[in-house]
Amino acid sequence: MAKRIEISLPENRLNIGTLKVLDEDGNQLLADIECRGKADNQRAAKRGNPLRHSTYPYGDTPSGEYAPTKCVVFREEIERFGIGWIPMEGISGDAHLAKDNGRTGLAIHGGRGNERLVPTFGCVRVRDIDFRHMAHVLGDDDIAISIKDTF
Repeated sequence: MAKRIEISLPENRLNIGTLKVLDEDGNQLLADIECRGKADNQRAAKRGNPLRHSTYPYGDTPSGEYAPTKCVVFREEIERFGIGWIPMEGISGDAHLAKDNGRTGLAIHGGRGNERLVPTFGCVRVRDIDFRHMAHVLGDDDIAISIKDTF
């Protein structure tokens, strides 16, 4: 059975976005999960992307479609990522351009606790507790991911 993650990220990435999980029939399994798709300012500048352009390494999370993937749960929690991650490989939109420009390692993950959604190096961050719920609902199913910018 396939599932779908739909993420809406604001143009101003200082603001919070939302994530929802749908089943293969489009029924919502999880909704209104807060997420952040903002890159860390200092790391982006240090790596040559001071404006955090999403199509270049260390920029904000790029919008577009991502190849079907699986949820990976780690044996032990990792502070930076939490209990697992959902890898993302761009296949359309800015996500594909970013891939062509050398962006790798993009994912949806938790990490850094439940208090704040700390910027990443371009991934989508959710709270640890929300990732646990997502991992349970997603199981071992294939997952399609779509990220859209909202204005």
